[in-house]
Amino acid sequence: MPKKPGRLIDLQTFATQDVFPDFCVLEYDGPPSEAQLFSLSPKVMQWSDHSWIIDLQPCRSFWQVQQRQEGLELYDLFEKVISSVFGGLNYRCIFAHHPWPALIFLQVLKEKNAQGVYSLDSLFNQKRYKQVDWGKWFAPLHQLSEHLTQLKIKGFRPTDFRSRQNQMKRFVERMGFVGPFDLSQAEASAIARRFSGWIGQVWQWTFQKPEKKEQEQLGLFSAFENAETLQSFPWRPFELTQAPAVVRHLEYPIDDWSAIEALLQEDLHRLCLDTAWSTPPAQVTEMTWVLTLYNLKTLNIPLLFRHPYDLHADEKTGFKTALSQAYFAYLDVLEDLKHRDVDLDLPEQIPLVSWKMLVSGQIFVEPQAISLIPNLNENPEMTRILDLQNKLSRPIIAYDLSPDFDPARAFQKKDIGAGLQHSHALDPWIAASQKRPFFYYPQAKVLSAPPLSLPVFLERTAISWWEGEDAQSATRDYFLLENEQGQFIWAYKDSTGAWYQHGIYS
Repeated sequence: MPKKPGRLIDLQTFATQDVFPDFCVLEYDGPPSEAQLFSLSPKVMQWSDHSWIIDLQPCRSFWQVQQRQEGLELYDLFEKVISSVFGGLNYRCIFAHHPWPALIFLQVLKEKNAQGVYSLDSLFNQKRYKQVDWGKWFAPLHQLSEHLTQLKIKGFRPTDFRSRQNQMKRFVERMGFVGPFDLSQAEASAIARRFSGWIGQVWQWTFQKPEKKEQEQLGLFSAFENAETLQSFPWRPFELTQAPAVVRHLEYPIDDWSAIEALLQEDLHRLCLDTAWSTPPAQVTEMTWVLTLYNLKTLNIPLLFRHPYDLHADEKTGFKTALSQAYFAYLDVLEDLKHRDVDLDLPEQIPLVSWKMLVSGQIFVEPQAISLIPNLNENPEMTRILDLQNKLSRPIIAYDLSPDFDPARAFQKKDIGAGLQHSHALDPWIAASQKRPFFYYPQAKVLSAPPLSLPVFLERTAISWWEGEDAQSATRDYFLLENEQGQFIWAYKDSTGAWYQHGIYS
């Protein structure tokens, strides 16, 4: 009699909520629609007939905002959305920091006939993962071989790969190792030398530990390029059947942005009318602007959005968000052209003769899941922040007060839109921070001459002399000064009487 589907156990299934997962592996019994597959991220790979790998990094900020708006733990939010999109319990979804451990853990769930949402960050699931046997570890290797063959990886031969697997199976059986974690002390390089490079690479994936990403590290493009996390994993993107696109052939070459902007605005309007859009239209995460220069060279320029972007709704503003990203991208193109082949006498600018605008990344929200997404119109401040993040070329970084006598450490990064949660214990630190400028210098600058204006004393601070700082400069007296240009500067005098400028007031 077949086992009744169910969870392994609910205890600590979603423990350790502070690290965002990079990937999830989804197994679904029926053929999923494209809207279902792209409901979490625009980057999807089909692993097998019923298994899919989803790269979550392109929508990392989006899901973190939704988590705070809903007031849920991260994996509780994912479970709520996935169950709404796929319905019932006819799916298995494993969140992890690399696809390979999730593919191995999928074998555990299939053996137990367990379904639902699981995180490999939880203590319970980590323990289950460390107990996997060799059969579950070797199981995904067949499909891996198929992908490596399809990608025509140089030097990869399926027959040799199978032979090396059999060699390793005989070795672990002879040595009496029950599972890969019995051999966890073995270096990936040693496994590679004995059983081939790709077996060694898989070994490295098996024991890969997550790295917590700081907010400022996730620049405009890093969130869309997960190559370092994948570590040579054979990613084969699953493409949408249709992607909205529009083409323009110019009557004459142009390079002036004002002329380009006016034509792009018309093209974005035509793009909204393309019949390739889903109903309702998907949210845009990436557009590709394919430029053809006067010398017939073609450039693929990505226009990336940190949060899913409603192109149709932005038509009311004249497509300000898309045009802002196109402008920054065009400036980068001009800069690259200016510095190419500097030893040759080439023109700094090359006009455009045609272009194509393509929606290359979309995320779908199924009608039954719309109610799960909070109405950001009820929070206009957050709406403005998200809109601004999509317009800028650099990420917005938020800071909060940190209790520290060293002004350079008196603040810490926080999530966008997290709000203020101060206790009365921070009141003295808040009062001190109000006297400091918004702009700090990374390194204080020496003031060669004493200040001309009468210094206004602000505060006395102490820095971490025990961490190697000069003991003579450990105590600092901060002052408000006015320089020769009439600017108010933030300066301090150390115990030796030397003056330094540490910031400037706006």
